[in-house]
Order: sequence, then structure tokens, then C-alpha cells
Amino acid sequence: MGRLLIVGHDVTPFWRIYDTADWTLTDDALTFHNATITSQVQAASINPAGTLLAFGTSLTPFLNVISIADGADVTVTSGKPNGNANGTAFSPDGTKLAVAGAFTGYLFVYNTADWTKQTIASPPASNGLGVAFSPDGTKLAVSYASAPYLTVYNVADWSAVTLTGGNPPGAAYQSHWSPDGTKLAVMGATSPYLTVYDTSDWSKITLTGGNPAGSGQYACRFSPDGTKLAVGHSTTPFLTVYNVADWSKITLTGGLPPTTVYSLGWSYDGALLAVASSLSPYVTIYNVADWSKLANPATLPAGAGRCALFTDGWQTKAIATSVGHTVLDDTASPAVRTVRVVDRATGRLLATKTSDASGDYAVKLLTAAEKQVLFLDDAAGTLYNDLIHRVLPA
Repeated sequence: MGRLLIVGHDVTPFWRIYDTADWTLTDDALTFHNATITSQVQAASINPAGTLLAFGTSLTPFLNVISIADGADVTVTSGKPNGNANGTAFSPDGTKLAVAGAFTGYLFVYNTADWTKQTIASPPASNGLGVAFSPDGTKLAVSYASAPYLTVYNVADWSAVTLTGGNPPGAAYQSHWSPDGTKLAVMGATSPYLTVYDTSDWSKITLTGGNPAGSGQYACRFSPDGTKLAVGHSTTPFLTVYNVADWSKITLTGGLPPTTVYSLGWSYDGALLAVASSLSPYVTIYNVADWSKLANPATLPAGAGRCALFTDGWQTKAIATSVGHTVLDDTASPAVRTVRVVDRATGRLLATKTSDASGDYAVKLLTAAEKQVLFLDDAAGTLYNDLIHRVLPA
């Protein structure tokens, strides 16, 4: 399953990272990567190589692209969007980053090699709300607030695909392709709320199990194997999950999310479904095997969950006491001391901890770079040299 879960929300620090092994919060990783995120996180995406994390936010600079290796904010040389970035998506080959924005331009597609913008001959004419590349990278679906509500572009020349089955009936918030590319699901604000296209001829598929019962859809995501489609919305039941084979609705035995759902994220093996919503507990995690709810993470987000995204290749890189007590005083007794972790190549401070009365400490980071752990002699009395411990990537 996805090793980490990223949850974006509307209060500082604006995003959280949970380790799915024990659902603990990786605050150290946030300290390392969080300096440039200064407003509500609207969307998040990871490039296929797992080296870049793109955040769409509600205030300037509206887009932050973060390098996972060193936590640095990538310079977007051609300029960032000029309004709310409501959707972000990397192309399957990682060469492009598409951003749906709230102000003129509305669609921004960057070449990730040099961060120049591609020219879109006929961009959307209204507030961009979502973007989604097809699994083969040949098409880009853009959902937005005004008619025609959805444009599917041929990426080769940015021409628009003809939607023979008709456009969605109203503002389209988000779209998502099935893993095999044969279906495109689009959710929106107007009944029937969910439109699913057969991409072989762009006709609309009949949802034999019925349309979602709640209004104002805010999220839709196919499971990694394409057998299920989850849809979040703003009124009860807040979450609908379909069996794609017959479009019947699945019974959520563990109960419904508590309120408006803004985002959905499947783990990469499809075993978990994370639901980000507007009221406490802000994130709900389902065990797909029986649709029970997992116990809430120990530390929940402090504000509305605006996006939820599992990672695949990332792991937390832990530095901690493994045998005995590693922080000792001059009498070889366990000591409470300041412990700092820095990147050995750059000297950048990655994390600061304080060992406990047993001399133990633990640090979780995303970077595997070579590090130095500094043990500081911050006790009164005899002055001793600080100690440095070299930690190699592993």
C-alpha cells in the first residue's frame, strides 16, 4: 500500500504527512519541506519518479513545486499561476505539469525540464477546477466552472476532443480516468452530478445503480485496478462508491464520512481509501476489504481536509535510538540533550529534537541524503565538545 499519506488543509502548517505503518505524524519531514507553503492547500500531485511534489494553493505564489531530495522550492522560470491553483497533475512520463487556475489563463501546462509554459491555443474561458492526464499521456481533461464545463485536449497539438455524448450539465469540479483509459469520470454541481464517458466514442455511460444521492460533487477517483469509482459530495451521504462492472453502489458498512468531502485518495494497492472532509476528524480512512473505518491517526489535521494523496515509493527515513541509550552524559548516564540533524553536503538543518530522560530520540525524514547528527552539550557545568555522528544513506 502507499507508504505515506499526504493531507492538505486550510490552516497552518497546511499539510500533514502520515506514516501508514503506524499512522504517526512525520513532523520532521514537514519541518524540512514546509517553508514555502503559506496558504490553504487545494491540490497535490507527485511526479512518476517520486522526486517532485506539486501543491496548488489559495494564495500567492499559488503553486509550489518541492524537491523531495533537498526540500527546496523549484524555480518556475516562466511564472506561476496568477490565481488559486485548484488542480495539479503530472503527465505519466513526468515531462509536464498541468495546473488548473482561478484567474485569466485558467490552464497552465509546464515543461518540467526547464519550467517553460506550453502554448494552449484555446484555453478554458473560466475558473479551472481540475486537471487529469489520461494514463497514456495523450490527452488532458480540464474541468471548469462555466459552459462547456469540460474540455479534453489532445496533448500533441492541444486540439479539443469532440464529446459526442454531450458536455456535463454544470460546473465540473474534478475528473479522473480509469487506469486502462477506457472511461473518464467527471463530477460536478448539477444533477446528475456524475458523468462517466466511454472514451472509445465519448458517449455517456448509464449508471444503472443510480446517480449519487448527494449534491455538489467535489471529488471522484477510480481505484488502482479500475473496479471501483469513489465519488465525494457536499450533502449526505457525502461518499458514494460504485462497482464499475455493473455500476451498483457499495454499502459502506463502517458508516459515512461526517460532512462535505473535498478529496479522495486510494492507496496504490487499492486496500485503503482516504477521505478528506470539511469537519472533524477531517480525514477518514476506509479498509476496502470490509469498508470499515480505521482508527483515526493519533494527530489529526487541525482544519478542513482539502486534499488526500497516498504516496507509493516514498518512505520515512528514520534516525533513532536502536540499542541502549545513544545520548549519554560524561558519567555515561542517559541525558536530555539537543539533537540536530543536518544535510552533510549542504549543512542545511533538517530537524531538531530533544532526547528524553532515557536518552532516546527519533527523527523521521523523507530524504535519504547523507546526514550528520549533532549531539549538543547544552548542560550547565563542565564544558565538553559537541559530538557528531555520520549517518550514511540506507
